[in-house]
Amino acid sequence: MSDDFDDIVEKLISLDKPKRDGFLRTLRRAEREALAVEINARMAEMQFSTLPAIDDVARLEDKSIDPSCAIAKELEKQVLHADQRADVLRSAVASGFYELTNRIIAPEYATADYAWFHREAWDWLYKLGPGRDPGLILCLYRGAGKTSSIQMMLAHIALLQSRRFAMYLQVSESDSKEKVDSVGEILSRQVIREAFPEVGQQYVTELGRERDNKSGVVRRRSGFALSAYSIDQAVRGVKMGADRPGIILIDDIDDIKDTPYMTKKKSQILTNSVLQSGDLSKLAVIFIQNIIHEDSIMAQTMDRRLGLLSGARRVGPVPMVRDLEYEEREPDEEDERRYVITGGTPTWPAVSLKDAEDELNALTLPSFLSEKQHQQHEAEGTMMPARFWKYDRTDPTAQRWKKLGMAWDLAATEDNEAGSWTVGCLGGFTMDMRFHVLYVVRVQLEADEVDNLIDQESEANLDLFGRKIPLYIEKQPAAAGKKWGAAMERRFTRWGLKLCPPNGNKAFRAEPLAKCLQGGRGYLNGGAWAPRFVSELGAFPTGRNDDQVDAVALLFNELSGEIGRGGKGYI
Repeated sequence: MSDDFDDIVEKLISLDKPKRDGFLRTLRRAEREALAVEINARMAEMQFSTLPAIDDVARLEDKSIDPSCAIAKELEKQVLHADQRADVLRSAVASGFYELTNRIIAPEYATADYAWFHREAWDWLYKLGPGRDPGLILCLYRGAGKTSSIQMMLAHIALLQSRRFAMYLQVSESDSKEKVDSVGEILSRQVIREAFPEVGQQYVTELGRERDNKSGVVRRRSGFALSAYSIDQAVRGVKMGADRPGIILIDDIDDIKDTPYMTKKKSQILTNSVLQSGDLSKLAVIFIQNIIHEDSIMAQTMDRRLGLLSGARRVGPVPMVRDLEYEEREPDEEDERRYVITGGTPTWPAVSLKDAEDELNALTLPSFLSEKQHQQHEAEGTMMPARFWKYDRTDPTAQRWKKLGMAWDLAATEDNEAGSWTVGCLGGFTMDMRFHVLYVVRVQLEADEVDNLIDQESEANLDLFGRKIPLYIEKQPAAAGKKWGAAMERRFTRWGLKLCPPNGNKAFRAEPLAKCLQGGRGYLNGGAWAPRFVSELGAFPTGRNDDQVDAVALLFNELSGEIGRGGKGYI
């Protein structure tokens, strides 16, 4: 950029708006546009250079405000005075005090305290630098404030000028437009117009005319732009003026009715079109969604089957209630509740177990487990329902074990789309004969990668318990099975491998475990694997998958048989 151009820009900035607009109208279109873009950018920078010098608000390890922070106390005290709101807002934004910023610009959204997962998202936003960022994945239950959080974060991006062009993507264009229009309404509020005039006012054309926002598009004088899109729209190459998207918001693109074909098509659109449309030198992506079925895009992103947004900060899956336990009862005239929550911890302090119980009774059980707990949307059977499991988070190394083992159910295929999984299940019986599932790994890998995984998990078990934990793998039938079995024994003999011949069909083999659960002696150590595990067992034998059922049933039967309680005669 030439020195003459810089001089012209500086002189125009010093003029009041009518004189500046009048001068711009005398120039050729290309010159007007170049000057207008540069002037808007310079004035946005000047906004922040005039803010009071304030250190960052002090935060604790959980990213909440330090109660002793003098800056935070002073700002909160000043915000009570209406005539000081603009000054306080500028200071709150500059210091990263997003809680106070939200109370000022959109008090209707700031009605409850922030959960840990909200603070993780805001911490990422305020650490977002000018260059490319790996992104943020928020896997939150429905009702955890996903939409309001995204709308407020977009408003902060406009105030911070951390990105100039944001793309908001949903399945439905009308839903996407509604969210974008809400952000535009927030940015037009009086307090923002006073504190950040260039952000609070409409975009000005090269002719100096204000242009009203159309539905689904927000453009401000600062140069910030936000536009709504659906996943079916052609977005590759999209621009707003000279800007390509610097941040892309992907919100609720999974649907319970998605077929495997539709899920694959959506993932290809995201990878090959949507993410390629951004300014790759400074692109940041936020993906926010709950897990509605085990092969959804969010599910495959969280367990890294898709490889989407590798390196992104991952938050979740966050259920409404961690370690949920509930009972089903017969409603009567005095108490119409069908379900009673008997245990668990809400993940958001603003939500109580009573609130969760009310939602459970207002929804069908499968809907609650799917939308609020990230568990599969499948009808629960009567053989091993989720409510039969109890949670015990005692350190496994502190337990007294009668017998421990790890059973593996190996995938019948290496084709990820065929639906077959390799599952490893670590667990055992305590001295009082309670059966504990400590850990489950569920992957789709090539055969040699599976062998390496078994070695890795066995090494990890040795480190954890200080002794080798025996392996159990189902023996393959016929001649091919002999050759395979010999190879497996050579590979894993050091881990005490036992090849177990199958006995009866799947339901027959799972029956002893089901009787144990019905007797109240089945426990989970808990973890990210637990919701999918409980859901798959609950849907058995009519569910879509049974790999985890096979693994845990094999483990239970072999351990109980070795102890001498006799598989089928356990209860």
